[in-house]
Amino acid sequence: MNDRNLDQLLDAWMDLGPNAAPARVAEAARLEARTTRQSAIPVEWRPLRFPEMNNTAKLALGAAAVVVAALIGFTMLGGPSGIGSPRVNPTPSATPDLGESLVRQWVAAINAGDRDALVAITAERVATGDVTMDRDEKLDMVLDAWCPMTVNSVERVGVAFLVHVTFRDNRDGTCTDGTPGTTGTFVLEVGDGKVTRIP
Repeated sequence: MNDRNLDQLLDAWMDLGPNAAPARVAEAARLEARTTRQSAIPVEWRPLRFPEMNNTAKLALGAAAVVVAALIGFTMLGGPSGIGSPRVNPTPSATPDLGESLVRQWVAAINAGDRDALVAITAERVATGDVTMDRDEKLDMVLDAWCPMTVNSVERVGVAFLVHVTFRDNRDGTCTDGTPGTTGTFVLEVGDGKVTRIP
C-alpha cells in the first residue's frame, strides 16, 4: 500500500466518522510505522554544526587568504622579475667595514693624543689581557706609553681586528711600546660601536 491509498482510506474513514479504524487501515498504519526509517545516529556521532559566519568575518578571512597567497607567490616566483628569472646574489658592497673604520679612528686618536676622541669611541669597561678595567685608567696607560704608528692593514676576525702597523718615533722620544721603524700587530675588539678590547 502506498501513501496515496492510505490517505484515501483515512479520508473515507473520517468522513464516515466511525469510532474504530477498520482492521486493514490500522494494519497498514502499523506496517508503515515499522518500515519507515528513523534516524538512529547517536548525538555524539553526528557531525558538528558551526554557527553561521557573519559577512565581516567572511571578508576578513578572504582578505587574509589573499595576502598569504600573494606572499607565497612573491617568494616562490622571486619577486617582480617574474617566473624563470635567475636569482642573482648581490655583490658584496664596496663600503668599508664600520668596525674597521672605528679601529682606524682609534689609532688616529692615539697618534694625535686626542683623549676626548678616544673616550667617545671606547667602551667604559675594556678587556685587556685576562682582566677588565676602567676605560680612563687604560687610556692613560696607552697614551703615556704607545709610540705613534702607521696602519698597514686591518684584518677582521669576528669581532676582533688584527691591526698591522709600523711604529714611528714621537717628537720627544718618550714612547716605550713600539720600536720606531719596526712593524707589529695587535688586536682590538669592537662591539656596539665602541672599542671593547685593547692590548
